[in-house]
Amino acid sequence: MAQAALIENISDTARWVAVFRARESARPDALFQDPLAGRLAGLRGEQIADSLHYVRRHGWAMVTRTHLMDGLIRQQVEHGVEMVVNLAAGLDTRPYRMALPEQLEWVEVDLPEILTYKEVMLAGEQTKCRLERIKLDLADGAARRALFRRLGSQSAKTLVISEGLLVYLTPEQVGALATDLAGVRAFQNWIIDLASPALLRMLQKKVGKELAKGNSVMKFAPEKGPAIDADDESAELGKGPPAETPDSLLREKLATPRPDRIYWLLTAMERGLHAEEICELTKIDPWFIHQIEELTAMNRRAAGVTVETASKDLLREVKRHGASDEQLAQIWRTTPASVRL
Repeated sequence: MAQAALIENISDTARWVAVFRARESARPDALFQDPLAGRLAGLRGEQIADSLHYVRRHGWAMVTRTHLMDGLIRQQVEHGVEMVVNLAAGLDTRPYRMALPEQLEWVEVDLPEILTYKEVMLAGEQTKCRLERIKLDLADGAARRALFRRLGSQSAKTLVISEGLLVYLTPEQVGALATDLAGVRAFQNWIIDLASPALLRMLQKKVGKELAKGNSVMKFAPEKGPAIDADDESAELGKGPPAETPDSLLREKLATPRPDRIYWLLTAMERGLHAEEICELTKIDPWFIHQIEELTAMNRRAAGVTVETASKDLLREVKRHGASDEQLAQIWRTTPASVRL
């Protein structure tokens, strides 16, 4: 008898995201606290997350996305946003866990099933701001535009966010959604998450089959492009440059946006290229270059010891600079569980 698919519909993807928020919240050095995430994920969420090897190994990316979006939302609220509209809100709990003004209007829009489940699971919990839930299929263009017009009339300054939504839409659907949002004067900013074409192709190979079983196909990805071997972890974002690569070619690669540019950037740092020159070649903000430099230096320190000899102070310092349990486990050839504090 064939095993039933754990992912039954697109809303189930919200469960594994909640799993990683819950796991991050349990860390002593957590980037945020989400006490409701574990309840929302439930046992099924844990099963989904653990069944997808790639998702389990790269949960840090979802944690980082949550942390960065928290900061952007906080910044917008400080600049006078009156309403936040969360499209495809899923199991997000920001109205409950973030320090938000009581007068802020927060609107969650998603499919009826996921929002009904959320209402039941969070019954009795208090939000930090005003919350309205709207059960709507965003693929319904006419209903979507009517909703946007109504919300636009209720606020002079609105922030729209969509987290983990666009990858499930076709390019035409993304364009139509953007056009509808741009048609509302009050919708002044839109926070989104985007992935590179190479990353999307790799995600299709890694988890695409499981997502397709639940009618959750990732569509906002190019149909053509270099093939990626799903069994070759080193090919996920490209291979590092050969050791004999001349500096002239290295500089040329740094100046060209490409999926594997991070590897050329790290090689440049190892060869001693100054951060100022790297910034000039890549046009990447100096802040990010310095962050990568610090993380690279921390990883070198970690590589100089073993999991048995690494002090807790070193572990905390390396993790504060962005190294995940999975990355440290690879450096020390051990399991992520063995490097958790």
